[in-house]
Amino acid sequence: MHRLARGIDDREVQGREGCKSVSRETTFDTDTADPSLLAGTLADLADDVTETLAADGLRCRTVTVKVRYRGFQTHTRSKTLERFTDDPAAIRRAASGLLLPLLKGAPVRLIGIRLSTLEGGRTRQASIDEFFSR
Repeated sequence: MHRLARGIDDREVQGREGCKSVSRETTFDTDTADPSLLAGTLADLADDVTETLAADGLRCRTVTVKVRYRGFQTHTRSKTLERFTDDPAAIRRAASGLLLPLLKGAPVRLIGIRLSTLEGGRTRQASIDEFFSR
């Protein structure tokens, strides 16, 4: 125990299995307060991160939107969905709903999205709503 406390450990380093979240963000060349540009950029980021999620065989339950204003003041808002999903439309809707309260008319420097509370693959039967939305 003494050796471990001093950082001496001969065991092989083990990497963590799986990821805890998937995210994307972008910094604008010029700060913007244009709600259409911000919403469109967030939708593109949501599509991109959802593709990564699906490629890794994952689904998420929590969507987080991050906005950084001029002066590096950063705000985040999260929503936990009822069910795990990899549906791009559901993720875009959740992200859009989170973005609206963050738009204060102040110029935005950075916008991002994070998907978390992940589960691997289709470990359960799809709900009837999910079935018909595909």
